[in-house]
Amino acid sequence: LSEPPLLPATESLYGGSRVEARNKPEGGGGWSDGSYGGAAARWLRDWGVVYREQVGAHDLRTYSADRAKQWGNYGNGGQGDGGKLDAIAKKHAAKHVALVRTFDEAAAALEAGFAIPVCSMQGFASVRNSQGYAEASKVPPEWNGWLRYTYDETPIQSPLPRQAWEKDHLPNLTGTVLAWRPSGSISRLGVRPEATGDYQAWKPD
Repeated sequence: LSEPPLLPATESLYGGSRVEARNKPEGGGGWSDGSYGGAAARWLRDWGVVYREQVGAHDLRTYSADRAKQWGNYGNGGQGDGGKLDAIAKKHAAKHVALVRTFDEAAAALEAGFAIPVCSMQGFASVRNSQGYAEASKVPPEWNGWLRYTYDETPIQSPLPRQAWEKDHLPNLTGTVLAWRPSGSISRLGVRPEATGDYQAWKPD
């Protein structure tokens, strides 16, 4: 290449994934932070890419955090754009979008020249395990509801009522010493309790 390729304007991807790709009206994205991979993939497939250049009244040559915040609420192009920047994005729609689940799939995609956004569905967590990953199951239900836009306000702003019978939230304990291991299971000594007769085993004819 005689010149480096234009980079995508990430504010457009962010705003489009929060509003248009989720079928929300202008101003329906909210002022919280974050999006997720599935919405970004839908935006790229059904709309497309806006590049880092002067596009109409928008100077997208440099990243703007304020623009990203505005577009995250109002959608691609911001308040009052009326879909003009959406039409420009559709000129550069992604022909194929695929979910990459393994390292080998990621390596094959990169080798073939495809871009890969690294995304997760877990939301935000500050506690990381020994490998540096944030464990999604450590996010308690009330915060998980806010992260997934079930609630408009955080549990701090609008605490959910707590019932007397509710227990404190615990992360997924599978694979730890605290995991549930019933008597007679492979990982615990003891005798497996006999069946109580509340079911009938299937036998092939």
